[in-house]
Amino acid sequence: MTDFAKKVRQSIIIDGLISLIIGIFIVVWPGITASVAAVMIGVGFISIGSAKFSISVFGGDGNKFRIIEVILSILYIIAGIFIVVDVKYSGVSLLLVASVLTGIVWISEGITQITDAIEWKEHRVLYTILAIINIIAGVSLLFSPLFGGLFLWMFFGITLITVGIVKLVQSVAIN
Repeated sequence: MTDFAKKVRQSIIIDGLISLIIGIFIVVWPGITASVAAVMIGVGFISIGSAKFSISVFGGDGNKFRIIEVILSILYIIAGIFIVVDVKYSGVSLLLVASVLTGIVWISEGITQITDAIEWKEHRVLYTILAIINIIAGVSLLFSPLFGGLFLWMFFGITLITVGIVKLVQSVAIN
């Protein structure tokens, strides 16, 4: 086995193990992992807000939008602090926001597919059925965002487990 193949194999193994472990954590402890993910996002917001604030205040480039940049950076910091301080509800809030946004995206995608299906001659029926499924799924997420968010979170965990296993099997196949 060449040195390059060994490195590729090692990176696939590491990627597979990380995917598998995170997927297992999500499936076994969905609430805790959602809270951890939310806290990571909160810390990211604080970091981004702090960096934007220091660049806005101490950048000295005379930007006419500097006050807007300062306000946005402060909002980033405040949002991050709220997420980090209220860990118990941060995970639930993350699932709710992800569910609502996914629902909106699916509804808009379904509407776009219906408008596209009108112009298509071939496969119009299949395209319309898929559009209706997207709209129904999006509406169901909007009407039940917590259940939908939990379902999406568990689906994400199962997907990570599957990807992890496939990558580990793939690493064995590399010679």
